[in-house]
Amino acid sequence: GGGAAWGGGRLLAEYLLQHVHHTWKKRHYSKIELGSGVGLCGLLASKLGLGFTLLSDGNRRLLPQLNRNIARNTTDSNGNLGRIKSAHLRWDNLEDWKAMKRTYQLVVIYSP
Repeated sequence: GGGAAWGGGRLLAEYLLQHVHHTWKKRHYSKIELGSGVGLCGLLASKLGLGFTLLSDGNRRLLPQLNRNIARNTTDSNGNLGRIKSAHLRWDNLEDWKAMKRTYQLVVIYSP
């Protein structure tokens, strides 16, 4: 699973579009999306200007597609990626969590 935009992700994307307020944008939250899959919600949050975004998934096979989606949706006219990255992150692996080098103010997670 994870290679498609799930219903829960589409609902969360709609919520973000309708409820992200200018005060959130001013704070430039660092955010992490757990179980990003194709990255719909994390990419949208980044487009809405909410600061640095890490899109993560525990399935290594999804990362190439996730990285292509990041490149397609965040590359500026100079070919630079925005403030968005991807990572292999298994929720149940303490070493993966220890490797995280920053803290996040906003966690994006949803059930399919």
